[in-house]
Amino acid sequence: INLMTQTSPNTDIQLIAGSAAFGLDLRQQLILAQGTSAGSFTTGNLITNVPTSNDELKALCGAGSQAYLAIKTFRELNKESPLSAIIVADNASGVAATGSIALTVSSPKNGKAVFTIGSGFRNKYEIDVLSTTTATTLGDSLAALVNADENAPVSASNTTGTITFTAKNKGTEANQNTIYVESLPIGVTAVITAFSSGATDPVITNVLNKIKTARYDICTQKCFMTEVKNHLEAKFNTTNQAYESYAVVTQVNSYADAQTALGNIASKVINNLFV
Repeated sequence: INLMTQTSPNTDIQLIAGSAAFGLDLRQQLILAQGTSAGSFTTGNLITNVPTSNDELKALCGAGSQAYLAIKTFRELNKESPLSAIIVADNASGVAATGSIALTVSSPKNGKAVFTIGSGFRNKYEIDVLSTTTATTLGDSLAALVNADENAPVSASNTTGTITFTAKNKGTEANQNTIYVESLPIGVTAVITAFSSGATDPVITNVLNKIKTARYDICTQKCFMTEVKNHLEAKFNTTNQAYESYAVVTQVNSYADAQTALGNIASKVINNLFV
C-alpha cells in the first residue's frame, strides 16, 4: 500500500517516528477496508491502535481479507508510524466474485507449472509436474497451496482439473483479481476464466463520521471512493488551502479503465494510484 499526501500548507517533518505536523495538528494514516467473518472486529468501529503482529492482524481482520492484506503491506513498509483502521463487514446481500482455471494434461514432460492467483508478489504458486501428473492431481496441488496461503484473497476448490477460486470478501472489489498462468510444461494446457460476478458492496454511509475532526490520510478500496471523497471534500478549507487527501490502490485492465475511473471520481482532495 502506498500512501500519497498533498503538501499544502507547508509541511514540517519532526524527527520523531510517525509524527508529521501539518498546520497545527498531526496527521495519521487510516485504512478503510473489508474484513471477513473470521475476524473479531466490530464493523465500522474506529481502531486507533492497529496491532502490529501478523497473528493479531489475522485474528482482528480475518486472513486474506482486504483489510488484513492492506494493513500487513503497510506494516511491512512502515513499522513506526501510528496506524488506524476502520474495518467493515461484507454486505449481507453481497456476492463473492469467482474465477477458474481449467487444466488439460496429456503425457506431460517434467517441469514446473507456475500460477498467480491475486498478487504477483504474494500469491505465486509453483508446482512440480511429473510424467505421472494428471489434471486432477495438478488441480488438487494448486487448490491446496492457495487454501494454505494466509495471504490469498481467495479460496480454491478442484473438480477433475478445473480449479474454481472464490473471493474471501463479497462485493465488486475482487472482480479485478488476477489469474495468470506464468508457465506450463509440455503436455499441460490451461483455460482461464477471469474473475467476475462479485456484487453488492458494504454500505458505509456515515462510517467516516467516527473520525470526527482528526486529520487522516485514508487508504481505501476502489468501492469506497465516493463515500471517502464526500467526507474529505466537506473538510476542504478553501481559505487556507488545507487539504485532506487519500490514495486508492486498485488494479485496472487498461489505460482506458484508469481514465474512466479518474474522470468519474474527479476531486480536489484525492490522489489515485493505479497498479
